[in-house]
Amino acid sequence: MQRVLIVGASSLVGAHIAMRLRDEHLVTGTFNEHSPGIRGVPALRLPLREGTPWGDLLKLLRPDTIFYCAAERDERVCQTDPLRALAVNAEVPANLARAMEGTRCKLVYFSSSKVFSGDQGEYSEADETHPLGNYGQSKARGEELLGGFESVFTVRLGTLFGLGPVPKRSLFNRLLFDIWNRADLAVIDDELRSFHSMEWVAEAAERLLTADPGQAGLYHLPAPPKLSHYSFCTALGKALGASTSHLEPVSGATYSAGHPSPVSRGRDTSLSGAIFEATFGITPPSTAKSLKRLVETLKTGSF
Repeated sequence: MQRVLIVGASSLVGAHIAMRLRDEHLVTGTFNEHSPGIRGVPALRLPLREGTPWGDLLKLLRPDTIFYCAAERDERVCQTDPLRALAVNAEVPANLARAMEGTRCKLVYFSSSKVFSGDQGEYSEADETHPLGNYGQSKARGEELLGGFESVFTVRLGTLFGLGPVPKRSLFNRLLFDIWNRADLAVIDDELRSFHSMEWVAEAAERLLTADPGQAGLYHLPAPPKLSHYSFCTALGKALGASTSHLEPVSGATYSAGHPSPVSRGRDTSLSGAIFEATFGITPPSTAKSLKRLVETLKTGSF
């Protein structure tokens, strides 16, 4: 049994890791605004800023592993307030890593495929980063700062899907609702992504609990074959047993004309996770299998 601290336990990633680990480990979470309300996981309100008292928190909780799941992901916020994005996504986790020096604690920092431009696809850990917006830039800076510390596992993730702990804030929860209710949706069909189920992310996180500190470094989480958002939504509709005739496949350019964004999207930001798979010996489930299990969770109300 380990003592585990999840920074950002009300996030999609943090909540799923907490639920995965709570029965076998002593898990504590932190949150900024929205308490995660996860059974068996006490949570502390902890604003993330320059003066966050990491040293005091480490002395109090004595964690063996910390998962840094907090992030400022909203592209519009990152563009209008780049200093906030840089603080939450880079400087605060670096301060945490600095406070951990001299302890036996491991840190797992989750980064993003958005550190890449999307011109290439199937990116490996050796490929140069080239983010298109402030979110990707702040994550790339976080990777750079954390690269100077020992016992830090940086894990890049692609597009995430799973039931959100705060339903009204979850894009995927709203997508489920729209597909089930046959809402007319224009969905991009010419941009490719690595789709990671939250169940799989949590399983991989659990494997990192027992990882040797000498294995620390940069990893891409493996994912099933890359998909477009349209292909993913079609697969989701099939898993739900719902019609997808109301989904309209469109190009990224057409979609952008109707839904202007402050940041350009990459054509193919898919990741190669071969190194993680070989190092830790786990293979991701297919998208169809992940979606089937997610629908079963919906039916049983076990989230």
